This record gives sequence, structure tokens and C-alpha cells, in this order.
Amino acid sequence: MFERIKALSADRLGRRIALDAPIAPPRPRPTDPLGAAAAVFDDEFALLNREIVQIAGAPLVAVPLCPSACQPGARADGLLSMGATPFGRWNMTYYASTPGAARTLDTHIYEPVFDGLYEGCMADEIDRVLESWAQFRQNDPAATAAQARSYAAALRMMLGEAGGRIEKMLFSGRRNLWTESLCRHEALVG
Repeated sequence: MFERIKALSADRLGRRIALDAPIAPPRPRPTDPLGAAAAVFDDEFALLNREIVQIAGAPLVAVPLCPSACQPGARADGLLSMGATPFGRWNMTYYASTPGAARTLDTHIYEPVFDGLYEGCMADEIDRVLESWAQFRQNDPAATAAQARSYAAALRMMLGEAGGRIEKMLFSGRRNLWTESLCRHEALVG
């Protein structure tokens, strides 16, 4: 028997809904790595938005800097092979879904024009990182697992810095108060 929840939440369209129903049984996890990463993101993002709705009255909207990295293909496969989830903080920006939430969180309100706006520059960064990862694996086949993990971590840090530069430019002058809540959701940060 599932426990009952009485909480205020919001769906992806930002409508406020009261939840007073049994929690759904866990859905089967996708078996492909990208689908599994997306499922983890969706679950954590839903938890984050429950918190944000309590603070700001409306949920956040997540927008990838490089949407193609979140789609099946060589880019997503390469990222996953080096331990970088395409849904990680380095590739996601978060916007308020309503003007009131934007004021409360001191951030920008989501506009459809933001979708894919930074695809080109972020895809270039990702492709450079993936090329470096491929060269490392090809040119140093005797590398230990520890060396590979260390190199992959350095490359993930480069992705984080690239995403951070874009976000700093996007949100210049804003406090983005949602970041405090985001830090409590490890799967969204990594």
C-alpha cells in the first residue's frame, strides 16, 4: 500500500495542483544509459520543483544549453562513456515559469526563444571534449582505470566551466535564488 501525500506541487506547465492520491508505483527504469540518465533527471527535477513551488509559487523550466546532447546519438553516447550526464548542471539552465516566480527567485522568466539558443557554442565545447577523450583512449590504451577516471573528471570539469561561462553571461546581475535549492539535489548538480 502506497503512502498518501498532501502537498502543493505543479506540473510541467506550471499549473498548481494539490496531490492527495497514492504515490504511483515506481515506473520501470529505461535500460539504455541515456534513458536512465533522463529518468534520474526527471525524478530529481520533480523533487526540486516541489521545493521551488513552495518558495516561489511556480516551478522552474529546465532548458539544455545543447539539446542535441540530450538526444540519442554519438554526442550523448560519448558524454556518457566519460561519466558526464547530458542532463547535468553543466548543460542545463533553469528559468522561472511565471513573472511572480521570476521576481521571487530574482531570475529570468522562460521564453521559448531560449530553446537551443546556445546549441552551437556548447556543441563545439562538447565536441572538443569528446575528441580529447577519444584521443586519450586511442593513444593511451595502457592507461589504468584510475588514470582514465582522472582524465574524464578533468574533461567533465571543462564542461562545467563552459556551461558556467554561458550561465554567467545569461544571468548577469541576477541572484538566481533557485541555486540554493538546486544544490540539495545531487543528481541535478553532477
